Amino acid sequence: MAKYDIDFIFRDGKRYDQFGLMKAKDIPFWLGMAETYGPRVLEIGVGTGRVAVALAKHGNAVTGIDVCPDMLAEAERKADADGVRLDLSVADMIHFDLAQTFDTVIMPHNVLCHLYEVEDFVSCMAAVRKHLAPDGRLIVDMFVPAPELLVAAEAAELIPFASHRVNRDGKEQQLVQNYAYHSDTQIREVSIFDAEHTTQSLGKLHMRMFFPQELIALMQLSGFEVEHRFSSYERDAFNSASNKQILVCRRT
Repeated sequence: MAKYDIDFIFRDGKRYDQFGLMKAKDIPFWLGMAETYGPRVLEIGVGTGRVAVALAKHGNAVTGIDVCPDMLAEAERKADADGVRLDLSVADMIHFDLAQTFDTVIMPHNVLCHLYEVEDFVSCMAAVRKHLAPDGRLIVDMFVPAPELLVAAEAAELIPFASHRVNRDGKEQQLVQNYAYHSDTQIREVSIFDAEHTTQSLGKLHMRMFFPQELIALMQLSGFEVEHRFSSYERDAFNSASNKQILVCRRT
């Protein structure tokens, strides 16, 4: 089983939010999923609570797990600030046991990409099945790997990643990235740099690529039927031009 450490820049909840990677355009979609399938929600890879807090503010009972305690601390801070309650636990999505079931289990914004091996995927889905109510649904959301980003073994050019504000001096720091793709493991390795100091990486992010037909096959292997497949948060149908794959799954 492959293991990739999560570098510190992705463990710090406050800094992670400052990257500005996540926008609120998906929130109506997740609210709609909870309204359709039920208010007892489990978010896997809850992070700093961006989605979970929004769900809780609309009356859903939200449980969240994440492997990073600092991310959960930031989620708790946000929940307290908004006057809502989240039930948060430090847990690995590959194997977890919360001793309860949920109507709606969600894995937003590429969380699935942190399941690096097939056995990781199958183990995670076994845990999800255990926690899913009989008529519950699992919803996963991730990008479709773009072939042009994977053909080259490595992109030498540094391209923008994000900007965030560094707390110690208030200076805005521009981050840049390059990447390598390992076709034997289907892992995309992203290296992050300060734009003004590019000789040493600030951290790496490893993401497992899942191609559309592969993802469906893995879901079926894990005991799930793909009930709906969308290409957007507006629930547009998936097609050959889609750059996002959102799957609504039920147990078989």
